[in-house]
Amino acid sequence: MYLEEYQVGKKYYVKEAKITSEEIKSFSKKYDNRPFHQDENDSTNPVFYGLVASGFNTLCFAWSKWVDMGIDSKGVLAGIGIDNLRWLQPVYPGDILSSVCTVTGKKRSSNKKTGTVYFNYQTKNQNGDLVLTFDSIVLVKSKIYDE
Repeated sequence: MYLEEYQVGKKYYVKEAKITSEEIKSFSKKYDNRPFHQDENDSTNPVFYGLVASGFNTLCFAWSKWVDMGIDSKGVLAGIGIDNLRWLQPVYPGDILSSVCTVTGKKRSSNKKTGTVYFNYQTKNQNGDLVLTFDSIVLVKSKIYDE
């Protein structure tokens, strides 16, 4: 999508997906190797009992489902940032995560060839519990860019 095609307030519903223990362990081993991200029987953490996904695993997992949809693939130039990132509930193996990506704003750049699109991203588990929320800022092409 180009800058001009984004509509503030538009919601995109991201296909739900199940996170597996294998995915949690693989991500953790590479990026956040802690016992509660590796061991189903970990009892060293008084907050989480057993295996839970790293918050960054949850973020990457949820965001990848948006990217897989391909809605914005034609116009995205770069991610600029993430604001207000919050992990609100633990994510466990077998949780089914679904997300809503809402366009909250857009602004044309002074060069007129690009612009910034602002999104709010919310992810819930199969029980309807909000597990992740963040605001994403993305640099996108304007239609003028390809002229």
